[in-house]
Amino acid sequence: MTFDQIVAQVLRNLGNPDDSGEILTTVQTWVNFIITEDLHARGLGYYEANATFDTVADQEYVAVPTGFVSSRNVFIKQSGDTSYGDPLGIYDVPETWDLSAGKPCKHRIEYNATLAALGIHFRPIPDAVYNGKIYYWRKETAISGAQSSILSTVYGDMPIIAGATFRSAREMGRADTAATWKDDYDKAIGAMCEWIRNRQGAEYISPDMYANRGDEETEGAYD
Repeated sequence: MTFDQIVAQVLRNLGNPDDSGEILTTVQTWVNFIITEDLHARGLGYYEANATFDTVADQEYVAVPTGFVSSRNVFIKQSGDTSYGDPLGIYDVPETWDLSAGKPCKHRIEYNATLAALGIHFRPIPDAVYNGKIYYWRKETAISGAQSSILSTVYGDMPIIAGATFRSAREMGRADTAATWKDDYDKAIGAMCEWIRNRQGAEYISPDMYANRGDEETEGAYD
């Protein structure tokens, strides 16, 4: 189902199918909260993804990809290269003061004040435009309109619908409705987690969201 279809179903569950005011806004907010935050907190694994980027000459950083949670490996190649070669190492905090320029051989993912978000920072600072690629763990991202979540595409909509109905009803002070849909949400979460276990064939291990770890620390962690 699309975002609009999920919102419409939650409004029907609440008995307000034609609402276009405050209740609609509440439901829309909770739908995306369930998708981007609550389902992951309750057991929905992060997704393996990759993205390409281009560095900027004399700029030490680029933005992380949409939905970024944590990094697996980052690669840089020269213009004209056919392969990326070895992944970049991770530079130590004292190296943040090293402002030499050249082809990056190390990186660090940290908060960037200019972006007001996480960025991929390089050492040496790129002296030209280099092609890059990052392999990373990503979470669900907010949707709108005719967009669908990853979960909706590969599993189904019940966890989203039940969770958003429960949260919306609780915010509106509808205790009986909230209690009913909380039970449905808990059951949907259980079914979702069982589906994840069956699909992966192994217990899901949450990736470290914040650490910058070297290859020796992550080797075998995702085998």
